[in-house]
Amino acid sequence: MTITNTLKFFLNMYGHKLPVVSTDISTDGQLLVSGSADRNMKIWGMDFGDCHRSLFAHEDSITCVRFVPKTHLIFSCGKDGLVKQWDADRFLLIQILRVHYKCAAWALGISPNGDFIVSAGADKSIRMWERTMEPLIIEEEQENEREKEFSKEVEDNMERDEPFLPSETETTLASRKTMETLKGAELLMERLEICEQSASGEPVPILKALGTTSNQYLLDALSKITSSELEQSLMMLPYSYATRLIEVCCKNFIMQGLKIETNCRIVLSLIRMHHARIVSDEELASLVFSCKTALQTQLALLKDRIAFNTFALQYLREQIERKDETKLFIDATDAFKEKSQRRRRRDKAKAIITVVS
Repeated sequence: MTITNTLKFFLNMYGHKLPVVSTDISTDGQLLVSGSADRNMKIWGMDFGDCHRSLFAHEDSITCVRFVPKTHLIFSCGKDGLVKQWDADRFLLIQILRVHYKCAAWALGISPNGDFIVSAGADKSIRMWERTMEPLIIEEEQENEREKEFSKEVEDNMERDEPFLPSETETTLASRKTMETLKGAELLMERLEICEQSASGEPVPILKALGTTSNQYLLDALSKITSSELEQSLMMLPYSYATRLIEVCCKNFIMQGLKIETNCRIVLSLIRMHHARIVSDEELASLVFSCKTALQTQLALLKDRIAFNTFALQYLREQIERKDETKLFIDATDAFKEKSQRRRRRDKAKAIITVVS
């Protein structure tokens, strides 16, 4: 840094690991801010050139930094497409403006009174922001940012553990994450832990208070999750919880004949999502095959029961008709239709004979 009048050396500031892209000085001349390609923004004192604070500002290279006139507020933008507002006195992030979607924000401009901000991005758009009188609470902004970071982390974890797709032509539900699916996954994990505690012999106060069993407690949780959100909630489960749920559904529900349709859907969905791992696990694969055998046995029993009930109803029908010499509703309706058709044909034939004569 040099003095403008004499062009003599004044200060030399070190600290950035990559080239400095943008700098700006506050209106009172006390602070200097620098933004670098190393994604850090540094705030310097103009008296001795000391670095007051180094802030990790953006996920990608910083492209522009600007002081708001007559204040120590800073706006920065970067190749991550975000514009951020900072407090240079307290070194706090005030708010984040998501101005350019998935493209770099290259430049910033601030009006002399600080009421307007203009940003230009690689999406060939110029966006203008106006300051409002609405109070801004930093704690709420930080809480909102933490929630967004948590949602992004969940999505990244799910993308790294992609579900297995048997073929390219198979269609699945959209994998959009919502608060309902997150709550459903948390509910399932909580109930699975309670089932594990109960199976190990540990006392579970909530089961005693409700007067229910761990299996029924888990079934209630499955019934609370809507059918449209069940598969998405299963996708949120870590693999360890997914294997526990498969074991519980196979051993305690399907083999016992409890809500077979729902539990089969859960097991099949989890197998499709984690097919490679489940196949490599001999114990879990054998459990699934034994469950398949149990399902085939139960299906055969259901077929026999349906056939027995069908023949029993036919026998009762014949007995009723013989005893009362009446026909049941279906046969009586058919007979009435045939009689009506014969009457209409007879009336039509009479009309033709009348016209000819």
